[in-house]
Amino acid sequence: MKALATIVEHMGSLPTEEGGLEIIDGAEPQHIMAEKVGEDVAFWESDAAAVATAGITPMTFMGATVFQTPARACYGITPTSLGIVEPDVIEKDATTVMKDYRLKWTAEDEKVVVLSVRPSENYEAGFIRDVWTALEGIDLRRPTE
Repeated sequence: MKALATIVEHMGSLPTEEGGLEIIDGAEPQHIMAEKVGEDVAFWESDAAAVATAGITPMTFMGATVFQTPARACYGITPTSLGIVEPDVIEKDATTVMKDYRLKWTAEDEKVVVLSVRPSENYEAGFIRDVWTALEGIDLRRPTE
């Protein structure tokens, strides 16, 4: 329900069932082909799309909350994207890392998929990529009880 509230906040109304919309913070909603949405959703729900699990870390870097896999790969989520996931789900449940740099949470019959950043793989060489690569050399995950 939190995701729907965020969508309404950005659109100003409930979306209709007439077609898919791409909603990006700070931009007008864009209509997208329903077939494309269906393909994306099917991909995200498939086991083939999952590559790892990740947990939240106490780190933020350039405004993004950092999630890390057991292999130390780091993924950053912006506050706007992270805001649609219930905080207790983020804290207690590992997220599924998808092949397309998206992270997926599943809780109580709801799935939330958000796009992450991974500067060590998809940024030009420079400061941000260097720091992100260094973060991936350290275990940032919170210790389990």
